Amino acid sequence: MVSSPCGPAKGGRRHGITRAGAVRRVDRQPVRLTRRGRRIRGALVSTALAGALVVLPALVPSTGVASPDRGVGRSHVVVRPGDSIWSVAVRHAPDRDPSVTVEEVRRLNHLPGYVVHPGQRLRLP
Repeated sequence: MVSSPCGPAKGGRRHGITRAGAVRRVDRQPVRLTRRGRRIRGALVSTALAGALVVLPALVPSTGVASPDRGVGRSHVVVRPGDSIWSVAVRHAPDRDPSVTVEEVRRLNHLPGYVVHPGQRLRLP
């Protein structure tokens, strides 16, 4: 007996194609991962999550200040490259003693020292 391509094959298995040429549904068992496969999958998921935690915060725009300024008459200034607290104090209040203004700026911004960085936002008295 000669079997056709659509008939029984070796071992009594059937192909996924019927005589009319239509593909019939072949029931398959779900893939089972080995211990090594589960470890690799876990490592890939962990790497993807860690990458997302690193990349996503960089994509979200930052407001720069956690709480709004509630003082009346107070303003803010963004430190420019080459600025110091002294230069900010002189520029903001040229008619006042800069050392007093510097200490007020340090107190308002909870600065431990006299170092400021470009892009830093400072509250002014």
